[in-house]
Amino acid sequence: SAPEQAVVKAEYEARKIYDKEGLRIPKNAQLVLSEMCYQMGGKGVRGFKEFLAALKQGDYKTAINELRASKLNEQTESRVDYYVSLLDDNTN
Repeated sequence: SAPEQAVVKAEYEARKIYDKEGLRIPKNAQLVLSEMCYQMGGKGVRGFKEFLAALKQGDYKTAINELRASKLNEQTESRVDYYVSLLDDNTN
């Protein structure tokens, strides 16, 4: 079905970014990446350069700040709240 294909494509795009950026991040951060790819496509996510750089460094506070400061947060604040809740587990 179309929704299933969209999920598969999002996971594929997230994996490409994960590999290209050399990310080694926990499952909840991987889920954020997949969800973002589902929402805006891989190309859109690749535009979040500072966010991706923060993930790569394991700097989840900066990653969260980058999401909060983004146009994505203005457009879909509740979705970004969800992403932040997933990433926040890594800030302790």
